[in-house]
Amino acid sequence: MILNSMSVAHQYFNKPCNLELLEESINVAIRVFGELRNSRIQKLLASIKNLPSPPTVYEKLSQEFRTSDPSMEKVVDIVKTDPAISAKILHLVNSAFFGFRDSITDIAQAAMMLGTDVIRSLVLVTGVVNATFRKTCPGVILDRFSSHSISVAFLAYDFSKWLGWNREMRESAFTAGLLHDIGRLVLISHFQDYIRKIPDNDPDSRQTITQERDTFDVDHAEIGAALLSIWGLPVPVVNTVMCHHQPSLTATDEIGMPTVVHVADVVSHNQTPGSPIDVSLFDPDIIHRYDLTNKIHAWMMTSSLFDQDSSSGN
Repeated sequence: MILNSMSVAHQYFNKPCNLELLEESINVAIRVFGELRNSRIQKLLASIKNLPSPPTVYEKLSQEFRTSDPSMEKVVDIVKTDPAISAKILHLVNSAFFGFRDSITDIAQAAMMLGTDVIRSLVLVTGVVNATFRKTCPGVILDRFSSHSISVAFLAYDFSKWLGWNREMRESAFTAGLLHDIGRLVLISHFQDYIRKIPDNDPDSRQTITQERDTFDVDHAEIGAALLSIWGLPVPVVNTVMCHHQPSLTATDEIGMPTVVHVADVVSHNQTPGSPIDVSLFDPDIIHRYDLTNKIHAWMMTSSLFDQDSSSGN
């Protein structure tokens, strides 16, 4: 039955299913799709035969984490079944961001270092890119996507850590950062004129959103959020992807995940050695609401991710 439904289904629930989980998943999917103003795009997402589905490794990991007593040993065994994903995880954990003195060559140790949410998000992105978008997107586009996504994920994790968030919240911010632009790959894959009409190097990402809406009546943030809701990603991650260009839409009294990923996205696109970040590129409402100019400056002055000369503007 599951194998027969794989061409039309993107998320599965074990029986007996938790009714509250099922209801929440359906409500999120309905609400996110309601945000998509263009009915043609709604039908497109619902009918595309090769709309990417989560890789098998991701589904197996999710099933393991839904058990009452998840086993890290089983998690490692599942990850090891996919050499490409294993290599990506080891590459990431040995990057300068983590700063470990000794090279880590063991998946079990890497999983402990990165955390379960980070592992799952890496499995999801790597698996989907290799299985689906590698066939439909130019290699240079995928390289830029991967580089930028990992950059935003690191920055979101680092900024949320500076804000004092706990590890679980930081890992969720990492996941949202890694997935924030997944909708661009969907648009590029299914609209042949996307690359010609939408520039890939505009420093003001809000212009990209405007151009996408003018051309396709939908933007990559909305498409990405819709896809992630179909996949069953957590509500905060879905909302963050939808609002990462305009976090003021979901702003509360405290800085939330959409703002963190928005900051990480703008910084990643525009951080150049010797130059301060142009605050006009941020959502102006959150700049004033959270006094973000000073917070971003203080974070960049203390973070190991930045050249201190560039963060100070000297």
